[in-house]
Amino acid sequence: MRFLLFMCALLMLSPASAQQSDSIAAVVNSDVITYSDLYDRMNLIIQSSRMPNTKEFKERLLPQVLTGLITEHIQLQKSQELNLPISDEEIQQGFDRLAQQNNMDTGQFKSILKQQKVNVATLYDQIESQLAWGKVIQADIRPRVVLSGSDIESEMNRLKAREGQEEYFVAEIFFPVGDNAPEADVRNAANDLYKQLKADPRKFPAAARQFSQNTTAAAGGVIGWITPDQLDVDIAQALINMPKNSLSPPVKTNDGYTILLLRDKRKIDLGGANSQERLRIKIANFTMPVNDNDRQQIQNEIDLFVRDVKGCLDINKRVAKLESASLQELDDVSSQIPVNIVAAVISSDIGDVGQIIENDTVVQIPMLCGREGGQGLANVERQVEERMGMQRIDILQKRYLRDLISEAYIERRL
Repeated sequence: MRFLLFMCALLMLSPASAQQSDSIAAVVNSDVITYSDLYDRMNLIIQSSRMPNTKEFKERLLPQVLTGLITEHIQLQKSQELNLPISDEEIQQGFDRLAQQNNMDTGQFKSILKQQKVNVATLYDQIESQLAWGKVIQADIRPRVVLSGSDIESEMNRLKAREGQEEYFVAEIFFPVGDNAPEADVRNAANDLYKQLKADPRKFPAAARQFSQNTTAAAGGVIGWITPDQLDVDIAQALINMPKNSLSPPVKTNDGYTILLLRDKRKIDLGGANSQERLRIKIANFTMPVNDNDRQQIQNEIDLFVRDVKGCLDINKRVAKLESASLQELDDVSSQIPVNIVAAVISSDIGDVGQIIENDTVVQIPMLCGREGGQGLANVERQVEERMGMQRIDILQKRYLRDLISEAYIERRL
């Protein structure tokens, strides 16, 4: 059967397409991945994750990039098999969201990509496969996840038993090992990426979006708050020995290799469910001059600052370099923080810029850097339910994808 699939794939290549492709890097069922596809994706990854654009680094990373493309083709094929089409409008909306996340409009984003010699088509292909797999999860995996009241009660009891112990706010980059990913290649890629991220951890979210083969990839690898007993034993052991804002070397598990980023840790405190929410906020205050030309210069600095600042460590460094800005830090219950500042960050994720606050004399760029308590018991239970659901979906989708890969005809020519 696999031989027939391979022959069909070859027969589908017209002479014109074969010439254009240069040569074939992989065959995936009836699809072909060319070296042009591979190098286009490599360039996108290098530019978007700001990894070193060196021959040595790219050569060592190439097998993992090919693995990612093979996985995308299998995911897209499954969505087509289930008759879950992705419209051009959906793909364009995904592209527009990426532009907004980079504080640009669509035209500016395309222009920047072209300046970096990135083939925009490979980004559209990546967006399409992500949307396709999301639809597969919604249609064929999520319905299998059913949480009963006793499941949630059991989890709440587990948390109560651990009250006072530490939980961890974690992000991950997951590299699977399997038929589509030889262990030696995966281990080398994970180690190379770890070395780059250790030198500059700010690159972690972008790297997770490009490299991680898990449902958390789209969110920059963020898992969220989790306790060690919910994790693989080897990962849990690595986690409890990590200081805040640190990376782990790749941790080997039965499924593959995982790089961890520990953003924060705290004591489990369900007793605070009825207390006020405590917020940690950093604010970059830009003093605006009276002169129009000077104001425009400061506004240009603000635009660049908002575009480039990456997280609660980076904001300190960037403000320190600017004569026009000063840093203000707030750490208090929400009722003791000005209402307009709370409103500006209340919907933000940790490390993201909130809504800009402006008046004639100052422009304030707030960033949420922590929040604790104030959840209410019902909200705690709802968050527990959501987290349990996502964890079960993640386990199922890994198995599901592993089965699809093992059943597929895959020929790597790299």
